[in-house]
Parts: sequence; structure tokens; C-alpha cells
Amino acid sequence: MKEENEMFVFIDESGNTGQNIADKSKPIFYHLAILSKYNLDLDLKNRIGNFLQSHKQKELHATENPKMLEELSPIILQVLKENNVSFYYAEIEKSLLAYAKLYDTIFDNVENLGARWTAYQFRPLRLMLLCNLIGIIDENIAFDFYKNCLMANSQQQADEYLKRTCKLILAETYKLKDYRSKQIIEDAVNGAKYFSSDITMFEKCKQDRWRHLPHIVSFWPMLSAISIYSNKHNLKVHRIIHDEQEQIHRVISEMHEVAAKTGKTGTIWDLKENGALDFTKIPENSFEMKDSTKSYGIQITDVCLYVLTHDEPDSFFEPHKYELYNYINKHLIDRFIFSKKMLYFEASLWYNKIMNANLSQDQIEFGKDFVKKMDDKFYEDYQTIRR
Repeated sequence: MKEENEMFVFIDESGNTGQNIADKSKPIFYHLAILSKYNLDLDLKNRIGNFLQSHKQKELHATENPKMLEELSPIILQVLKENNVSFYYAEIEKSLLAYAKLYDTIFDNVENLGARWTAYQFRPLRLMLLCNLIGIIDENIAFDFYKNCLMANSQQQADEYLKRTCKLILAETYKLKDYRSKQIIEDAVNGAKYFSSDITMFEKCKQDRWRHLPHIVSFWPMLSAISIYSNKHNLKVHRIIHDEQEQIHRVISEMHEVAAKTGKTGTIWDLKENGALDFTKIPENSFEMKDSTKSYGIQITDVCLYVLTHDEPDSFFEPHKYELYNYINKHLIDRFIFSKKMLYFEASLWYNKIMNANLSQDQIEFGKDFVKKMDDKFYEDYQTIRR
């Protein structure tokens, strides 16, 4: 059996505004992971160290020194090529995160007796209903819910804002042109309003509230992509180094440990129509959060993330930065995009697939009868509980 080589992973982020995800100046949260054959922190040929010394800088930080990128880019590119580097990229649209968290809270059929199973557990319907919800309520309602309900300082505040949010949504459902969507959404919202005390929203521990931050959305898929890449190229993950983030240190570390323990059993999380997560190559105790000033690897990741997420470089005026930009794009192992554009695209695919399905009249009648029986049972149970 071929002996495994080691792999070092460096992770940096951009667009972090903490719990204030409504900040219009930073609407997107970004994650970038560099997967390197060698430890970039060592700076074996002292290229980064010499550059910093000649420019009297303590660390590479692209947002603070964007003018130096054209001069720095060929140095970074040479380091990437020599270390056989690949990349994983993620972007989280914060307004969609707020909407998704709102939907996840109100339409959870396990906790909300007014929510239907299909509206939460069946991905095509969930995506289509989320699109409809986004279409009728202003994003400020979702942002307000995120801030004052999910990040509430007390259970009372969380309950009050959930009920307030439900009232605001119900005031807008008249805009829905599809009667069935209106019915399903109103039932779930009314259920959340009447049984708000049964719905999990408030976390006593401040650290636990950070689980709602954008970082968490992309972290599981990132670990899965790292594991799959490791297996494909017969590379042993030696270290996963993340830029130090005090707010989420515990949560991210716990997620890594859960992934490592899951992977140790050889288990792959089968999420059905939501995909799968593979952690089989994520070792325990391999995760570390590190101050970027003490990690050349994180600093290089910072530069690459900046180049990737800002305007595409001009090939004539910025040829070195343009070359670096192209190299990063060509060596992406995967992308994770959590945006309204991607939501609408996937929802439309499901809608067209369902609407264009070649069903016989018997199948259509069977489906109608099945849905009616489910609805009758739903309302019977719902009314019994309300009484």
C-alpha cells in the first residue's frame, strides 16, 4: 500500500460582522481553505519573511495593504505551486441566512405543531416555500428575528420577538398568489405564535448562540471536502489551522471533534436529498486556532481570499495578481455557495421536474387523495391540541 503523505490545511475568513449580520457594508461571509502538501508556516525559503521585512510589515493583510498585492502576487504564486496547493471556497449570503434561520425555527414540524412534515423534511417543498416567504416579507423582518430572537438575552425576549415576527408575516401572506402556499405558511406561522414556548430559540450560554453565525454554515461542508480530497490523493491530514476567532473558538472546535469521531467509525452522514458529509479522513486533535501574526499559512490564505473575492484583476495593469487569481480558480476542489441566487435556481429545477413529471391520471388521483388524508389528520390533531 502506498504510504500516505501529510497535508496541512489553513483556513481564513472575510466579512465577519459577528451577530450583526444586517451590516450592509459586508453582506457576504467568506471562507477559504488552503490544502498544502507542506507546512506553509515554516516559510522554508523565507520568501514571506523577506517580503515583510523589506516592507516593514508585521504580517500580510490584504485589506490593509491592497496596493502591495501586485508585487506580492508572484511570490505567493511561487509558494502555492511549490507546495502543490489546492483550495476550498465558501460564501454565505447573510440575508439568506437570516431567512433560512427564520424558516428553520417556524417550520420545524417536530417542535411546531402547526408545521407540516412535508414543509420541513421534503427538500423541494422546503426550498419552494422558502422562496415564497422571501418574496413576501422584507429582509429586515428576518434580520430583526435573527438579532432579537435567536441572539436574545432572555427567554422572554425570544418569545416576544417570535410572536412579533409571526404577526408581521401573517400581515403579508395576502401577497401570496398560490392558495396552497398561503395555507401551509399561515398554519405554520399561527402554530409558532400559539405554541412559541415549545420552540427552541433561546440559548442561555452566549457561546451557544454563536452556532447561528455564518461560520457554522460552511464549516461542515468544508471538513467534508477536506476529507474527500485527503482520501482521493492519499494524503493524511496532519493539521487544520483556522484563523483565531474568540467568539466561535469552542463551537468550531466542538464541530471538528464531532466530525473526527464520526469519521473514525467510518460513518458517512447520509442527508438524503440534501447530500452527504464524509469525515472519514478528519483525525482527532488535528484542529488548531492560531493567531494570524504567527502563521504565514493563514496570511497567505488571507491574500488569496482577498484576490478571489474582490474585482477580477486587470490582466494588463495587474498581470501578476491576475495570474494568481487564475491559479486559485483553477485549483478549487469545491465551492459552497449559500445564496438566494442558488436557492432560486435549485427551487426552479425542482419545480420544473415536478411539474413536468409524466404522471398517469391514476397517480394524480392517488396523490390528491393521499394529501387530503394527510391534511385531514393534520387539522384533526392541530385542533385537538389547541382545545
